[in-house]
Amino acid sequence: MVISLKAHYVLNGDAYETENGYHGTETLISYGPGIQHLAAGFGRLSSNIKVDAATSINNIWGSGGTVMCWIKVNSAGGGAVGRVLDKDSGVWYISTQGFASGTGSIVFFHSFDTTNGGWQLETPAIVIGKWHHIVVTYDKSSTSNDAKIYVDGNSRGISESFTPAGTADQDHTGDLYIGNDSSTDKNLDGFIDDLRIYTGIATQAEIAAVVGLYNQDPKATPGRKELKTSWPNTSGTVAYSTKQAGRERYLVPVTSKLTRNDRWGLT
Repeated sequence: MVISLKAHYVLNGDAYETENGYHGTETLISYGPGIQHLAAGFGRLSSNIKVDAATSINNIWGSGGTVMCWIKVNSAGGGAVGRVLDKDSGVWYISTQGFASGTGSIVFFHSFDTTNGGWQLETPAIVIGKWHHIVVTYDKSSTSNDAKIYVDGNSRGISESFTPAGTADQDHTGDLYIGNDSSTDKNLDGFIDDLRIYTGIATQAEIAAVVGLYNQDPKATPGRKELKTSWPNTSGTVAYSTKQAGRERYLVPVTSKLTRNDRWGLT
């Protein structure tokens, strides 16, 4: 299945959404050094970015979906379960968990009408104070499907906390919260950068291509990473387009069988 980018929050000083204009409303957000330029900070209990329910980001897991972003956490967050994303008052969410020994887990939850489904990393992999790229892929159309969780471009072992049964709940009437939940008491104590929401299940190669956009430059400002301008392969299956968001230009991966020159008119 080809992935399709439905929402992209660069989070470089604002909650501007680049694909369909689903801009977020910020509450107590502080911006600091991020992976690309700036990142959104959710250091207060009620810090959040609220995005009204919108067609393109409703029920993204229906036939397979992908969510990815960079996070840097300072603690387990509000309620010790700091939310990365929460849709429709917890119909589904991605959260952090643990960190008693300085390393924590990623949890994905989706509600069903009989028994809810839940998955988490088998082995904690999120280190306090360090940037990590996280990805969740999932297809809720069958209870036999498991979520997959990637950290820093690599698929990680997961454990199934709850085995889903029945029919997956719909989330089309509820808002999306970034960095918290609708009760605004489960903040991610840390930063989120470059949030992307896709329909379709991203492949390992597509995920690696996004992670590969960022290259640590020892001469850059501490805490920041600069975009690579090189192309990760020559097959033409993954290409990049420059887009404008606010004051900054950035690269966006797209799936295409065309060469980069054919696709974008580059020379």
